[in-house]
Amino acid sequence: MEGGGEERTEDRLSNLPEPLLSTILSLIPTKQAAATSILSRRWRYVWRSVTRLHLLHDLPTSDDDNRSDTQIWDSMMGCVERSVHGPVHACRISFIPSSPSSLGSYALRLHAFIDSLVGKGIRELAVVNRGAGCYELPSQAFFCQTLEKLELAGNCTLSVVPPPSSPSPFSAGNNIKSLVLYRVHLTNDQFREMISCCKLLESLKVDCCVKVRHLSISAPKLSSLEIVTLKRIRISLAGVASLKQASFRFLLAFENTCIPYCNDSSREEDGDQANKLIQLLIHLSQCNLERLSLHFCPVYSECLQWQGADVAYSLPPQHHLHALKKLNLAISLSNLQVATVLSCLLSSCPNLSELVIQDKEQVDTIGSFWESHYPSQSMLNRLRIIRIHGVNLNRSYWTGFVKFLLMNACACERITIHYFHDPWKRPVLEQKFSSFQWASPHAVLELKPLS
Repeated sequence: MEGGGEERTEDRLSNLPEPLLSTILSLIPTKQAAATSILSRRWRYVWRSVTRLHLLHDLPTSDDDNRSDTQIWDSMMGCVERSVHGPVHACRISFIPSSPSSLGSYALRLHAFIDSLVGKGIRELAVVNRGAGCYELPSQAFFCQTLEKLELAGNCTLSVVPPPSSPSPFSAGNNIKSLVLYRVHLTNDQFREMISCCKLLESLKVDCCVKVRHLSISAPKLSSLEIVTLKRIRISLAGVASLKQASFRFLLAFENTCIPYCNDSSREEDGDQANKLIQLLIHLSQCNLERLSLHFCPVYSECLQWQGADVAYSLPPQHHLHALKKLNLAISLSNLQVATVLSCLLSSCPNLSELVIQDKEQVDTIGSFWESHYPSQSMLNRLRIIRIHGVNLNRSYWTGFVKFLLMNACACERITIHYFHDPWKRPVLEQKFSSFQWASPHAVLELKPLS
């Protein structure tokens, strides 16, 4: 600044239009957004026009705050109710009751707050209970006609009680299009009733829910499905003709705490896992599925091996996955039973064009399995892109599979293998693979080391 005066810093942020400032504050935790009211007169009321709320119970308070957790929770809820008068499009609530007895106070206050959100036209609602006790979401939120996305996580449950105007839970409906259930407490009947009420459901994610043993899903508009399970459950799909992409992660236990399957005293309760898997694939054949992801943890693979799973080399022709274009697998490629599952899939997806495999285990138990296989129709005519991740060059089991691909995939354009670095063996393998008679003259083989 000329004349030796002090240079004044321009406050460009405060000069932004108020709707834009409100949008910015909608992206941060609500407590921090409210704190901006003390910055200046310009900021005093900006936070009150936010349309997205983030209420996080674990935000730190000052050392001289002698209020109990429930009092702080009640104060935060009350402040938001008094201050935010406009529409609320989205709200994420995360709380941590210190004990099951304190959950009642949280629940009563939260019920009233959710009622106010329903009156403000809430579109997206997420409730996360990271503490003790099981919180039950009020049914008026589930049946709110403006709600399009619902997420329940942690110790939560839902009793599907229809509005008084609906004669039964199965005739009641809502407008939810996206539903996420993460480790919530639901019985088989509760889950089935919940899904039956979501007549417009397009996206469903179920992650390790407690108590559920049978996931029965019927949703005519469902296009995206993701299921992660730790339990020995059965999955039934009916009326899902619109399903385009599906992902299934089969985890018999948390991967970082898995015990050897041979030492699991409860393994007799598993049932025929191979049959459950084949039935699931048959259900998927009834829709126009284009993308499928399957993840088998090592213990699940051990289960298939211990049971001596007998998987046919192909699904019945009437149950082929004709619409499937991309198959993504995280499996133990060295496991014989898992190899038969892969063979079955390759033979049952006649229009498959892209295959991605992540190798989960490097123990050679399949010998020359792929040497005696014949190519499926999909490999002869459609399969173009193949990617394999996590290969150990010191293992020989996968070389038979790569040889099988090179010699039979006549439409292949590129095979990329990401391997654990072994600079001495790579040149030998490249020379070995080049000696095979490749089915596709245009195929390119890439060997890329992993760091």
